[in-house]
Formats: sequence, structure tokens, C-alpha cells
Amino acid sequence: MAEALLDGLPDAIHVVDHDWRVTYANEAFLRHMGMDKGHVIGSSLWDLIPWSRGDRLREAYVHVMATGQTDTFLHESVHYPDRTMDVRVFPLLDGVGIVLRDVTRRVTAERALATSEEHLRRALNGAEMGHWRWEAKTDRIYMSERTLALYGLGPEHQGLERSEVRRLALHPDDVPRVKLAAEHAQAHQTQYEVDYRVRRDGEWRWMRVMAGPHVVGGQAVGMHGLVQDIHERKLVNDRLQDEIEERERAQQRQLLLIHELNHRVKNILAMVQSIATQTLSNADTPQDALVALDQRLLALARAHDVLTRESWHGAELTDIIAGAVAPHEARPGQRVRTRGAPVRLEPQAAVTLALVLHELATNAVKYGALSTDDGWVSLEWSASPAQAGLDLDLTWAEHGGPPVTPPKRRGFGGRLITRSLAAEQGSAQLIYAPEGLCCRMTLFTPHTTGQARVLP
Repeated sequence: MAEALLDGLPDAIHVVDHDWRVTYANEAFLRHMGMDKGHVIGSSLWDLIPWSRGDRLREAYVHVMATGQTDTFLHESVHYPDRTMDVRVFPLLDGVGIVLRDVTRRVTAERALATSEEHLRRALNGAEMGHWRWEAKTDRIYMSERTLALYGLGPEHQGLERSEVRRLALHPDDVPRVKLAAEHAQAHQTQYEVDYRVRRDGEWRWMRVMAGPHVVGGQAVGMHGLVQDIHERKLVNDRLQDEIEERERAQQRQLLLIHELNHRVKNILAMVQSIATQTLSNADTPQDALVALDQRLLALARAHDVLTRESWHGAELTDIIAGAVAPHEARPGQRVRTRGAPVRLEPQAAVTLALVLHELATNAVKYGALSTDDGWVSLEWSASPAQAGLDLDLTWAEHGGPPVTPPKRRGFGGRLITRSLAAEQGSAQLIYAPEGLCCRMTLFTPHTTGQARVLP
């Protein structure tokens, strides 16, 4: 009965006595040896198995016979070199029993798996990547050596709870984002990818995790993931992104400058056209028209020079005044005496005021206080903040000139003064007092460029 049971087993079983003679062999062993029972039973095992290929077997058999201790090992088949046998040798009263089990498929699969894992390890190391797994049941995370190194951790940190690993390795600001991504992936059984920082070698370095749930029977029982050091790549990408954004901002600034230039050129051309038309239509002779036009265009040019020096960000009121009256003074402040707080004007208001002051100065040279050696002009102003801008009040008063009488008709200069200031939400009042002309002016300069202000 027992022999029949043994003959039905797939394992090759045989027994040898203390003289190495085979006393029993089941059917599987006979098939393995390719021999019949009559040839095997009673034969010396070493007559059946060549010595040169049976050394490990003989060593095990002798050891078991001598010590009475069971021995188990893997051995290449003597008769089939391409097959691997799991050999179990155990003591019996009159010898030893041997069980041979063909484990070729298992060993081949294990070797293939080990080779694959080695290839994977090398690939991950080459890509600066490590892997890890997390068990939902215990909330513990197990990391490869590479992952531990990337996290700045050691073997003693293996198998910690996931929250503890995050506390030890991750930047506190990044933990909520990593936790949320992992919980969402686990709940919805989806993959996730997130970047975060870990503390290593005294600095915060950027990592990227790519992970997904381990699903068994429809339930997420854990997670597997890869972690990669992306620090250098992220720094390069951030620098490139900064450069791209700066180029985009530069392009926007260039477009704004082009639009601003177009706007200014149109305004200048319109102003020149208006000045030319009015000058030519009001001049007595062509020569007078040429001189007046030339002087007004020079005044416009001087105002633009002041603004150009300031990159068209505005101009100081004193610079505008100096540019307008400089041609009529041998020494600054001798003929035109100014008083007022420092004020900075936005570009359009500066150009308007420059033209107005030029007209007043030209009129004073021709007919007013600056036409005599002793005459002089006082120019005083005050400024106060207004909604979205600045209110400027100026008074031009002439002294020591010839007696003044009101003109019979208002010339182009007077019209230019009033119209120019009106266009800037201002006004002009010309008072022809006998002792000298007085012009009270108001001017509003907006904060559109952020430049109109009273200076400290």
C-alpha cells in the first residue's frame, strides 16, 4: 500500500543503505534515471551516478549518514543538465532516503525575476530613481536603498509609518499637497505625479514621485511608486521659464513703447501743423511768419529735449521754465525770477506749459518787461494734490517795462496760451495792467504716468 502511494508521487524517491546500494526506487526515480527496477535495485548508487557529477550528492549523503541531520539543496540533474532538482536527503535506520523534485520552472522564473529586478535597479539608479511600496493595512512604507539615499535616510528608517517618513524627509510646505494627491489616487484608484522637496546634504532638493494603488480584488491595499531626483532639471526649467517670461515682458514693453511713440509722433505733428497754420495766418509778412514759426518750433524742441533726458517719464517744472526763458537771459534768474515748490509734471503737461511760457517770454521781449534793460518777470506757482492728479497755479507778472495797453485784437500767441491750457483742463487769464502784463494760469496734470507730483 505504501509502495503504491510512493509510486504515485511525481517526486523521484530512492533509498540507499550504508554501503550506498539502492534498496528502493519509486516509478518517478526510475523514469528520471531512464532505467528499470531490476537494473537499479541492489546497484551501487555511484555506479548509477558518475563520480565526476555526483560530488555534491556524495558530500550530502555522507554528511547525513554521519550526523543524522537532514540536508536540502539545489542541484543540477545528473542525467539532464538543463534541469534543476531540489534535493532532500534525510536519515533512515539502515541508510538515507533521497527525494528529488524537478523545480526547473520555479528556479528559471526566480532567476528571470532576479535578473529583471537587477536590470530595473540599474535602470532606476541610472535615471536617479528609487522605488517604494506602502501597505495600507499597517500604514508602513518600505523603500529601496536608492529611495532611502534620495530622501537622506538610512536603513534604520525602513518600514516607518508613511506620515513619519513625510515628517522626517519632506518640506513642511509640500506635505499637504503630496498627501492630497496620494489620498485622491488611492480613493479613485488612479495614478498620480507630484513634485516636492526633501532635505538632503544640508539643502532642499526637488523630487518627483510617480505612483499608483496596488489593487487586489477591487480594493486598494497599498501603493507602489517611483521617486526621481529632478532638482537640477527643475532649476534649469525654472531659469528657462523666467527667461521666457522676461522676454514676453520685454516684448510687451516694446509694443507699449511703439504705441507710445506712434501716439507722440501724431501729437507732435498735429501740434506743429496747428502752430504752423496759426503762425502763417497771423503774420504780417512772410519773414515775420518764418521767424515766429522758427522760434515756436525751437521752444517745442527744447521741451522735448528735457523730456528725452528723462526718458519721457516727465520733467521738473524748473527745467521746463529754464528751457523756455533761457534764450532771453544772460544769466539764469536775472530777468525771470522764479519761486515755488519743486514740482514734477507728466509729459503732455510739460510740453503744453513750455509752449505757453515761450509765448509769454517772446511777448515780453517784443513789447513787455524784457524789452527794456531794467525790466524783469516774476513767475510764482503753487501745487496741490487733486483727484487723479495735481492742480498747478502759476502767475506770470512783468515789472519795469513800458506801460501796457490792452491790444485791439487778440493775436495767435494769446489764443495759443488759452487754448493750450484749456486742452489740459486748465485756464489762462491775461490782465493788461499799465505797470505790466499779468497772466494767471491753472493747469491740471494727471497721474497717468505716475510722474505728476509735488517733490519733497
